[in-house]
Amino acid sequence: MAVGLVCAIVAVVFLGALSRSTLGFGDAVVSMPLLALLPMPLSLAVALMGLVGVTIALVVVVTDWRHIDWQPLKPILLAVLCGVPLGLLVLRYTSQAMVTGILGWVLMAYGMFSLTRHFRSKGAAAVWVSGRGWPYLFGLVAGALGGAYNFNGIPVAVYGTLRQWPRERFRSTMQGYFLVSGSFVVAGQALNGMWNGELWILYAWSLPAMGGALVAGSYLRRKIPTGTFQPVVLSFIVLLGLLLVVKSIPALSV
Repeated sequence: MAVGLVCAIVAVVFLGALSRSTLGFGDAVVSMPLLALLPMPLSLAVALMGLVGVTIALVVVVTDWRHIDWQPLKPILLAVLCGVPLGLLVLRYTSQAMVTGILGWVLMAYGMFSLTRHFRSKGAAAVWVSGRGWPYLFGLVAGALGGAYNFNGIPVAVYGTLRQWPRERFRSTMQGYFLVSGSFVVAGQALNGMWNGELWILYAWSLPAMGGALVAGSYLRRKIPTGTFQPVVLSFIVLLGLLLVVKSIPALSV
């Protein structure tokens, strides 16, 4: 792999890890579409971000484990375990163009949902997802998206938003979720034959970028209000989703 491409990949990992460290989520959401735009196999990008996500979650959980609320995560994680194989099948047996297009639509939907959440009735949303079956449904979708794109955080972030989890509880609980669900995802990727020497070389080069992003994110979290930083990131995500959809159209029409 060319040196310039490796540098670009490491830079993308840094941006994703910075988003995760600052906001509590968003590493794969930011990094995956950028990696999909680079000349590298999508399966390699998925495997790399799987390892990156688990590594960051492990560091955060070790320092913040006391604030994790495991109770609401139990049914979600059980469903995630069932959903991961579905996502791996999609990644393995679907064309890269189709996977890229679906990835773009998911990004746009998530970005628009998050940007417009202040215009929705919070009380009505909380009641809407209060049934016992909803955690299992969100977990199943999270597992499928995690296996295919490492997007195992999006459905749970949406669920936590609808359930109105308090800000600090949201961030800490999401990191516990990322550690366990991410372990399911990377284990599935390993069993699916997605680990190779090239992956571990990229992961090794990415470790200093992750460390720098964690330090920078801790600083930004104290200095920049989330209400200012988050809309910019979400708008960027919507734009990236649109670019991926546009990129996938010529290949799908062939």
